[in-house]
This record gives sequence, C-alpha cells and structure tokens, in this order.
Amino acid sequence: MLDVSRGGMVAAILVGPCAVDYTLLNTTMDMEYRDPTADELVQRSRIASTTSAPAQSPKRPPLSVMKRGNSMIRSSETNPVANSFNRDYVFSLHQNQRSLLLYGKNNVGVANNNANTILKGYLSLHREHHGALTVKWTPNQLMHSSSEPAAAPQTDNNHLWKYVVNIAMEPIIYIHLHQQGNDHPVSLVFVDTDGVQYAPFHFPPGQHCLSFLTCLETGLSPFSRLDPPLWNAEGKGKILPKLRRKTSSINSSSLQNSPLPEGIPSSCNGHGEHSSASSANGDLPDITDYVFRIVKTSVATMNGAPQTAPILSNSSSKCISEQLDEMELDDVEVSETKDIDGSTIKKHACFSVPASPYVIDKSENSVDRLVRNSLGNACETMRIQLLSRAFYGWLSYTRHLKTIRTHLSCLVTTDQVNLKNIEGPVNRVFWEKCRKERTKAMFTEFTKRVYCYGIDPDIRIVVWPYLTRMVAWTDDIESLLPMWEEKYTKDLQKWGAIEEEVIKRDQEAFRVARLRQSSANGDLNFPPIREQSINNDVFEEELITTNGDDVSGEIADIIEEFGSNLHRIEKDVDRCDRTKEYFSDTDNLKKLKRIMCTYVWRHINDGYIQGMCDIAAPLLVMYNDEVITLQCFERLMERMRINFPHGNGIEENLGNLRSIVQVMDPELYELIMSNADFTHLYFAYRWFLLDFKRELTYETVYQVWEVIIAAEHLVSPKFQLFFAFALLTQYRHILIENSMEFTDVIKFFNEMAEKHNVDELLVIARDKLSCLQALIREMNDSN
Repeated sequence: MLDVSRGGMVAAILVGPCAVDYTLLNTTMDMEYRDPTADELVQRSRIASTTSAPAQSPKRPPLSVMKRGNSMIRSSETNPVANSFNRDYVFSLHQNQRSLLLYGKNNVGVANNNANTILKGYLSLHREHHGALTVKWTPNQLMHSSSEPAAAPQTDNNHLWKYVVNIAMEPIIYIHLHQQGNDHPVSLVFVDTDGVQYAPFHFPPGQHCLSFLTCLETGLSPFSRLDPPLWNAEGKGKILPKLRRKTSSINSSSLQNSPLPEGIPSSCNGHGEHSSASSANGDLPDITDYVFRIVKTSVATMNGAPQTAPILSNSSSKCISEQLDEMELDDVEVSETKDIDGSTIKKHACFSVPASPYVIDKSENSVDRLVRNSLGNACETMRIQLLSRAFYGWLSYTRHLKTIRTHLSCLVTTDQVNLKNIEGPVNRVFWEKCRKERTKAMFTEFTKRVYCYGIDPDIRIVVWPYLTRMVAWTDDIESLLPMWEEKYTKDLQKWGAIEEEVIKRDQEAFRVARLRQSSANGDLNFPPIREQSINNDVFEEELITTNGDDVSGEIADIIEEFGSNLHRIEKDVDRCDRTKEYFSDTDNLKKLKRIMCTYVWRHINDGYIQGMCDIAAPLLVMYNDEVITLQCFERLMERMRINFPHGNGIEENLGNLRSIVQVMDPELYELIMSNADFTHLYFAYRWFLLDFKRELTYETVYQVWEVIIAAEHLVSPKFQLFFAFALLTQYRHILIENSMEFTDVIKFFNEMAEKHNVDELLVIARDKLSCLQALIREMNDSN
C-alpha cells in the first residue's frame, strides 16, 4: 500500500469487492417484504368488493331495525366499480406468486338469472400459499377486455362484475353433479355448510367436468377428500364411480311395505320408476347424478389405513374388509377377455378402495337406504343448527337491547324528524329568505338543510355565526361587531402587559443561566447575580408596596400561569399547519397567536392545551378576521372543551363508540375484543379531540363541522360518534380481512388522512343514526 507505483492498484482492487458487496446488500434489502400502504389496502378491498359478493360471515349479523330484516351494514354490491382494477383482477386469475393455478377452462357457463341465459366464462381453481382452495369464474367479456391494448375502444362491461363467482372451498361440504348424456353439458353445483347452493357451472360436453373434479381431488388432499372418491380405470385414468342400482324380489317387497314420501305414487318404486318396468329390465339404468361429499381426513393409522367416515346403521357392525367381501362383482363394471384356450375371463375394468362407508349389501337396496339415512342425518343436523342459532340469536338480541337502553338511548332523540322533503343545501336564495322571515319554523328548515346537504361555500362566512348560535337568529351581526371589537382590544392590552413581564422574566432567567454556566467555567467577566436581577426585584417591590401582599401574590400567579400558557401557544402556533399556504405568512401566524392568547386570558383557569390551535386555524382561514374567529372559536369550545384532558369527554365518546360497534357491527366488535389494545378504541382519540380536523381537508372539515352542529338541533348531540363509526364501517373489510392490530389501525388511518370520501361518510353516518333512532322508537313502542 505504501508503494508509489503499486499502491493505487491495490487500493482499486480493494474498492471493487466492497462496492459489489454493498450493491448486493442494498438489492437484498430492497427486495424484502414490506407492509402494504393504506392506498394499496384500499385498492385491494375495492377489487374484492366490486368483483364478487363477500363470503357470508359465520358471525351473528348486526341488529335488524325494520321487521323486514334490513341490515345495518350496507352491502358491498352497491359500491361503484373501479375500472382501473379490472386488469389487475384478471391477471390474478393466472399463475402468480400468491397462488398456484390447478385448473383453468374457458367457455364454462353460469346461468344469468335476469335474462335466463347462460354466460360463458373462464373457470379456474387456485390454491393459496396457506393451502386454501378457491374456485373463480369470470365472464369472457371481462377476460377479453383486460387483454385488449389501451388504445383499443373500451366497452362498458362493468355490469358483468356482479356475475363474477368467487367460492372458497373451506365451507363447501357437497358437490352435486348432474349429467344427461355424453352430448349434453354437465352441471356442477356447490353447497356450503348453511345449505346455500351456488350458481351451477355448466361444463361443455366431454371430460372437462371430470378433469376439474380430478384437479379438485388432488388439491383437497391430503387434508380432505371426495366421498365417494373417483375411480382409477386401467388405461383411462380417473373416471366417475360406475356403481349400478340393483333390484330383486326382496327389495321390491321391502320397498312396497315401506311408506313412501308424499308426492310419489304408490305404483312407483324408490327411484321414481314403475315397478313393472324395473322387474322387466332387471337392473335400473346407470347412475348419472352424483353427490360428492367433502370430508376431512385425519392422520393415517400405524398400519397405513386411512380413517374413514362414521359407519351408518346398515353396516355399523361390519368392518371395511367384511363389507368389501359382501360386495358383488355385478355391482362393478367388468370387461370380458378371451384366454389362449378360448375361455372367457372376467377382468375388472376399474379398481378403487371405497373410502366411503356407503357400500352395497344384499338385504336392501343400499342407494335407497343411503338416501333415507342421509336425509335423516341432514334433517337432524338442520334441526340442531336452527335451535342453536335461534337461541344464540335471541341471547345476542337481548344483550344488544340492554346495551342500547344503558348506553345508546341518550345519544339520539326519539322525535320523528321529517327529512324527506328537503330540497337542497343552504344557498344564497334560501338564506335571503331566512333573513327576511327569521321565524322558528324557518330556523328548523335551515338546520334540516344544513344537516342533509350542508351550506354552499360562498355564503358559509355569513351563515356560520347563526349556525353556531354566536348570533341569535333574530339579530344582525353588524350590531354586535363593535362590542366584540372593543372587548377584544381591551383584552389585547391586558395580556400584552403581562406578556412583556413574561418576556423580561425569560430574559432574566436566560442571563442567570449564562452566568451560572460562565461561573462554572471560571469566567469572571460577568457581574454578580444580584446585579443581574435587580431590575426584576425592583418591579416586584413596587408591586408589593403598591397593592399589598395579597394583590401581588395574585398578580404573580397570573404572570406565572399566563407565561406557561404563552410558551405552549408559541410552540404550537409555529408548527400549526405550516404546509398550508395561508400560514406560510408570518403575519397570519401572529394573528393566530393573538387569538389563542386572548382566549386563554379570558379562560385562564382552563388554560391552553395542545390541539386548540388546530381547531382555531380553519376558522381563521375562513374568516380572516381575529374578532369573529375568536367568537366562533369560543362557541365551538363550549361543546369541545370537555374532550380535552381536564374533562371526561374522550373516555365517554370512546365508550359510546365501543357500544355502537358492538350493536351495529358484531363482527368488527369481535376483532376489537380479540386484541387487548383495541378494547378502548384509543386509535380514535385524535378524532374526538379535534373533531376529525387532522383526518380531513379544510373544505371537508367545514362540511363535517356544520353537520355536527346542525345535528345538535335536530337528531343527536353526539353526531361525531356516528361519523367515527362511519369511518370504521367504510374500511371494515380491510380491518377484518387483514386482522389489523392496534398499531396497524393507527398507521392505516394516519396514511388515509385527507383522503376520505366525506360525502359518502356523511351518508353512512346519517343512515346509522336513523337506524338507531328507529330501533329505539321500536323498543319504546313495544314497552
């Protein structure tokens, strides 16, 4: 390295590997997993909500308000379709890193209920990285439109998204297969645990349905299986089971003696065919309709034999080997071959170990017994499920009613308010009419319009003083302005003198601190501490001599109290909404400081608390007048003062919000209760402290605040609770599907700040409030 000629070359060689290592490390870090942003989560939720209806939740639904069973949670099918996500959804149907494509087939039909036609589409079977199977079907029009170039003319196929099918295989327990012949389509129907049948899939003629079942059976293993399983045909692969239904004189007599269900004539046997035809032909036709059951498989036993499903009553005393011995070969298809000597040899064309316990015996037609036993078991299971659901539904209902009576009945008014005939927002024409009449009925009409549609931005400055009750409905603001200005000027002079004394004390303290620091360092150029503080001592002596001990002590307390508030105000004002153009001007920051100091001077006992500047800043931007801004701020603080730490408003709001979620959205409430940090909903602390000011833009803040104020006169003094619940409802699917914890929810809503659709949120909030009102009125009427 010290060599002049070779040292540079050695150094260059050492630099190369270091640069390579650093580049590889940086690339690796960039490729690591990162949490999705709030925008990405919202986009994924829009894709899922607009392409298919969400799967039915196993949890209890929210409390119904109307007797016809309307739900408080709006269906996601009403959401508008986001065209920008269509291409991404179609691409997700193919092989990707998140899921494995097991099967794909074009031109699979699904019935269109509206037009009684069959829509052709692309059917695919996916296995997620965690092992879950999903069946998806997308119309061909959507598949083709996503593959067209951007320059191609786009057709409006958004209405087809409601036909998209997305079936999770986890709740599916039965698969029905219906076929009429080799030249006809094959229908496949999925049935879930609740007995709900999905729209049938119509496969083209051929072996396409069998291929799908084969892939499905492969995807289900090793944790689940089809019952009965597909058979393995020698030289053909997988085939459908080829069992025949066989009758005999014993079977016919037993069927004749057994009672038949209603609707089946006595001349028919258990298969719906006349007994004479059965006896003439001997054997019934081959089975063309199948019911496959999806059963869970357990860990294999020591000898390798898998555990089968429970044995029914017709074979409960027999093991699988004994049942196999009793099975007749006539029940299975066989093929005849010629030996070398010309003798006929029967050879089984297919083989399979029947994992299903439903085997054929000689005493009775096993298919009929299978049907009867299956129907009996299904009816018993349905009876138990209905009883349990009815009981737990009643229990949940009574608990919700108790919560409503205890916590929520005081949040809304029970008076019937007619909001159907409201024409529109408060505009200039309507406001001129209000200023002419000034009656109580006109004020009621005014608040109804504000609550339903808001105020036009161009007249908001004129209307807000009357909305906030800063000015009485029958008065004029011009008559009150001189009095407000005079009072504001006097307050400025009073606290201005105190501010000067606070500044002097701060300067004195700063000089004393410097002196102590210099004395500690051995610097003797500074005068003694007594000389440094003589001016302040003289001032205090004058106060003591002039006013007495009590007055001087009171003044000293005021100076100290106001000084501490002044320091907090200065810190908050300097960092309040500096990204806004209005507050980039220093003069506007001084206006905000004077407003806050005057408010603190008038309410010295309450003092200043961090966050008050956030509430006053939008008012100053709207009015650009210190006097009117201060008056409006004082009116707002009469309602919001309780939310600050010296009151209990935050705890009360969080508790009421928790009760609202419990009654109106039980599934979201269960997610909240599963996380200990969630239980008090502290992520909504900032919402109630600042009335959603940091969650919205200035223009939308005005819109929300005026609706909250108007709601106080009409329907509820706590409308902010329902707006907070609307925020949770708007993104409930994201919170639930991602199982967000407390910190994840805070991060999500911080990233979504100023990106919310306020118009939609207000509609949801008004709808939730009206639902709770109707429920309380119904409770009162029943009592």
